[in-house]
Amino acid sequence: HPVFSNKRSLIIYFSAWALLAIAQAAFLYFYADVILVAALTDALIYNTVLIALGLSLWYPLVYTKKQEATTRLLMNNLLASLALLTLWFGVSHMLTTALLDKYPHYIELTQRIIPLRLLTGAFLLMILMAMYHLFIFYHHLEEQKYKAMQLTKQVREAELKALKAQLNPHFLFNSLNSIGSLTITDPDGARVMLNQLSDFLRYSLHRNHSDLISLREELKNMNRYLEIEKVRFGDRLICETEYTSQSLDLKMPAMLLQPIYENAIKHGLSESIEPVTIRTYCQVNNGNL
Repeated sequence: HPVFSNKRSLIIYFSAWALLAIAQAAFLYFYADVILVAALTDALIYNTVLIALGLSLWYPLVYTKKQEATTRLLMNNLLASLALLTLWFGVSHMLTTALLDKYPHYIELTQRIIPLRLLTGAFLLMILMAMYHLFIFYHHLEEQKYKAMQLTKQVREAELKALKAQLNPHFLFNSLNSIGSLTITDPDGARVMLNQLSDFLRYSLHRNHSDLISLREELKNMNRYLEIEKVRFGDRLICETEYTSQSLDLKMPAMLLQPIYENAIKHGLSESIEPVTIRTYCQVNNGNL
């Protein structure tokens, strides 16, 4: 229920009804010459009953909001309002007449202002209905916005996972080919490279579904990757890394740097017979890595 959704809305709801009850009692006392006790009793009964019925109006509106046909929606809203209006006036009129029958002037007045009371009650119920429909509309917009954000997040995660799924086998095949070659020319180097590859893949699989990791962890794992490539390319691969201490704790998607290093080696080192240096600069700019 929107009125009970938070403390602020609850205070606003009952404060508005309290002001309305005070205004109603003042009108009866000052302008209709009704004694103060009768004016206060009348305002208390009519507004208390309407407060309760106004709260209950939310539930038929929520139910009818699920219906697709606009005509049925309007009809259900109208029937609910008429039922509550009839119930409100009947209960309130019965209670006030029973409690204040010893005040003839009040009894005579209430008979004359029945149409005015019904119009006032209908107007207040219309305001409540409009408020509830606005809340339903706002809640629907917020729900759609949240779903859109979740969908965007899922699309990005799917793209990242698809990228990882494409890159990891590519790197694995190259590494296994290199290990296969080293088993003939350099068995010890093949064993070192195999151990490093095992550590790298273990980290990659463990972090595959993790959202964010620190740059410190990512660089540590990328050093494993570069060490594997150094076994493959030897002294031709030179790596330099510069970073600030504050940048190491910033978060980033796991395995995001791997395709950058892989492309640097593929397009820079593989096609060159001279030593190639891969330089990495990490810095913080306006709080961003």
